[in-house]
Amino acid sequence: MARKRLPAATSFKQQRLRACSPILTPIPVISTFALIGVIFIPIGVVLLLESQDITEIEIRYDKICRGLDTCSVNITVGKRMEGPVYFYYGLKNYNQNHRRYVKSRDDGQLAGDSTSASDAEEFCDPFTTLNDSGNNDDLFLPCGLIARSYFNDTFELLSEGGGARVPAPVPWTNDGVAWESDLDQLYDNPKNGTPGICIIPTVGEYCNGSVSGRADDGICSGQVPDEVCYYENPDFVVWMRVAALPSFRKFHRIIPGGLNPGSYTVEIDNNYDVSEFDGEKLIIFSTSSWIGGKNEFLGIAYLVVGSFTLVLALIFLIKHKLSPRKFGDLSLLAHVDATFEQ
Repeated sequence: MARKRLPAATSFKQQRLRACSPILTPIPVISTFALIGVIFIPIGVVLLLESQDITEIEIRYDKICRGLDTCSVNITVGKRMEGPVYFYYGLKNYNQNHRRYVKSRDDGQLAGDSTSASDAEEFCDPFTTLNDSGNNDDLFLPCGLIARSYFNDTFELLSEGGGARVPAPVPWTNDGVAWESDLDQLYDNPKNGTPGICIIPTVGEYCNGSVSGRADDGICSGQVPDEVCYYENPDFVVWMRVAALPSFRKFHRIIPGGLNPGSYTVEIDNNYDVSEFDGEKLIIFSTSSWIGGKNEFLGIAYLVVGSFTLVLALIFLIKHKLSPRKFGDLSLLAHVDATFEQ
């Protein structure tokens, strides 16, 4: 009986399969560490230099605009910023990654589906209907905390150069700030006549100039009624993609022609209050390169790792030369076939 319970006499079940295990002798280890250092350090230098070549201007404006409905922020461009120049707004101490905040949205409603107040309650709590009435006519379009907290400061960039007496608007656009996959697959305007209360700009508000530098992509052609809630607004779509960290920036505008050296003014409609949670608001102008935006961390990380491995290689080499370790007989590690005894 006991013999039947034995595993089959195969190499796999008797654990006799051949295996390869590297023998880490000093020279290969030292060479590997040195090779990593030699490769990583040049990569780090290139990444760091490329990042330092990117021009970025960042200004905190919530203190400048405190207590004002509109305000102006002056910026100075010291050298030519080749286009496209990317404009962001930034927020700090803003926890978009809170679990209740992230879940408070109705993706079906955002995709243009007809949603009742009772159905939306499951997804959008605690911001579903006006005064929690539960009526379809009081349903927020769209519902949920993310949409409710939509960032609604507006910006206009004016150039004070060129000899003009009156600052001239700098052309910029929001075409391309939102992911194409989001616009095509996740967002669609509600049908005309959908009951509810629009809490973001309607098509009419968008097309009539409340959103400067817009790219309407045909939305303002009259095919969509002005009163329809504009879910496909690129600025709104960008906001709905929540940030993972409490300090973040959101892509807002693209300046295709770049910025020449000189003085500029950003006119701001200061609508978004961050004082209640000690938040900060920023505006950022930035160029880019093949590595993306300005970020020196990656280059520094490569330099640190490369330098560390080179130092380790040097330490190991000195140790190996001064007091080498005596090796055992490597032939004893050779595979020996075993025979299963019946």
